[in-house]
Amino acid sequence: MRSCSGYTFRFSSTAARLLMRQLDALAQASSPTSAGAVAAHKRARRNLTRFYDSRTGALFKAGWMAYTSPGKTDAIYSLGRFRRSGVAYQSRQLWFGTAPADASPQAAFAAITPLPGKIRHLLTQPLALSPCLSTDARRWYWRLSPVASPEIEVALELGHLDTDGQRREFAELTLSSSEADAGPALLALAQQLQQTTALFLLQEPAVHAALRSRFDKPSQPVKYAVPKAHRPKRKTERCFAGLTAIVEHWLSNQIGACERSDIEYVHQLRVALRRLNAAGKLFAPWLDPAWQDRLAPELRWLRSLLGTVRDWDIFIANTLPALCSATPHPSETEHELTPARHLRQQARTALQAALVSPRYAALVLNVVQSLNETLQRHADHGRPRGLRKHAKKWLRKNHLSPASTSSFNTLPPAKQHRIRLRAKRMRYSIELLAPLLASKSGKSAARSYAAILDTLGMANDAAVAAQLIEKLTLSAGTRAFIAAWLAARRQNCIVTVEQQLPNLRRPALR
Repeated sequence: MRSCSGYTFRFSSTAARLLMRQLDALAQASSPTSAGAVAAHKRARRNLTRFYDSRTGALFKAGWMAYTSPGKTDAIYSLGRFRRSGVAYQSRQLWFGTAPADASPQAAFAAITPLPGKIRHLLTQPLALSPCLSTDARRWYWRLSPVASPEIEVALELGHLDTDGQRREFAELTLSSSEADAGPALLALAQQLQQTTALFLLQEPAVHAALRSRFDKPSQPVKYAVPKAHRPKRKTERCFAGLTAIVEHWLSNQIGACERSDIEYVHQLRVALRRLNAAGKLFAPWLDPAWQDRLAPELRWLRSLLGTVRDWDIFIANTLPALCSATPHPSETEHELTPARHLRQQARTALQAALVSPRYAALVLNVVQSLNETLQRHADHGRPRGLRKHAKKWLRKNHLSPASTSSFNTLPPAKQHRIRLRAKRMRYSIELLAPLLASKSGKSAARSYAAILDTLGMANDAAVAAQLIEKLTLSAGTRAFIAAWLAARRQNCIVTVEQQLPNLRRPALR
């Protein structure tokens, strides 16, 4: 058995040669006597890998993958168990065996020894293993031994995968190590390689994603949740585990926001970035000082792009249908508002370009590295100190008390918007500090803030729509009707907010 952990990155195949040269140089510098490392790419061969599973994906659903690749004489049969143990950090356990190429796959896999009982039990069942996916790729390997750092294995893979008759190209770089505490060294190496080409951190390799889409739920937007596997025992440490969950929420939706038309991907990606912004302010005393100086402006850049797309999505998906149903001439109004779809597409194109840019790749890597250093620092020096006292002050400061929101209806729109942002910050803070809060108090506060934010969101949608129609060429009559309709819609929401404000509850600590 072989165990290792690491990160997987996507990159442009056109930059493969540049990456190879840099890795050759790093391999030579870390081990000058290892001349073979410099010639690693010259020895790379085409590798045909075939993955097996039952018709229902019993192995994959249990967390296993079974695959074969050709050896010099016999076929190499491999069983792998893959688990996530952090932000995009994959833990792998691999078992290998050999058998004749014409052997029954199930018998060949079951003959690998020693194997854990769970997988042996699966393989002895009548699963009827059959090919479910194949890859045709060329692989290059390097072994780096930096001074005072764990040994790092680098695998660069270029090729395509075939599943259900569909072929898709992929170019991936995997940085891994057999040592448990190698995460910082792997990220530091990624930062070095990032200077050569953009490396996009992936939640899972392309093969995993293809198997998941085949056997698991169809690809869909992912909502925020703190994975149980990441929850430490101490309540204060569980609060910081929320940071990891937020970044995972971000990365889980980045590909969908870039490649798919479902507007929920953009929404979830934007929510993840807003949660991260609230967490950065809440946990500022414990985060890397560079977070606010270097990362906050870049996160603000990305949130701005997401916000523009989301504004147009809401306008076209929600506001426009309601508006057309209220106007005396629905078809004419809809025709006049048709250019809004073109403007939304322009905003989406700008976002998609940003999500495949070197600037975005660097931002993701910097955030993950900063978060990793923060969590590692607290792991080395014990639980975060002073968090309970800080949380008490934070909740008192950000809670929307009746005194701070009196006469909400008469406040200027800008101040009403600031109160909405404060309510969002409070809601996200309640989620992040949930382990420290009294159960009933925390749930009651979360429900009350969620309810008022729904109403504030509808009021904001109307205000944003009023700004968006200024970018459209409309007749005077249509413009006047829309402005009046949106103003009335917003005012109705404001009246409801005033009724909900007294119901807000400040959560109490345990």
